[in-house]
Amino acid sequence: MPPQLSSTLCRQIETLAYLAPGELAVDTPLFSSGIIDSLNLLQLVTFVEQQCGFKVAAEELTLEHWDSIERILAYIGRRSG
Repeated sequence: MPPQLSSTLCRQIETLAYLAPGELAVDTPLFSSGIIDSLNLLQLVTFVEQQCGFKVAAEELTLEHWDSIERILAYIGRRSG
């Protein structure tokens, strides 16, 4: 996992969702709270693919993997493992 990925990911999501810096916690629900929508998800997946060097399969686009920064980082960790 690239160093500083957590803070980079947080800033990226804050930018996509028009949130103030520091407004997002790692356990904040992204989809179920309406912060991120399906278009933002595509942008977020592209960002993660570029940062981590792997492709995300369509069947991996689930709330289990993408509904919080915490879950995204866990998913990346498993994929990078």
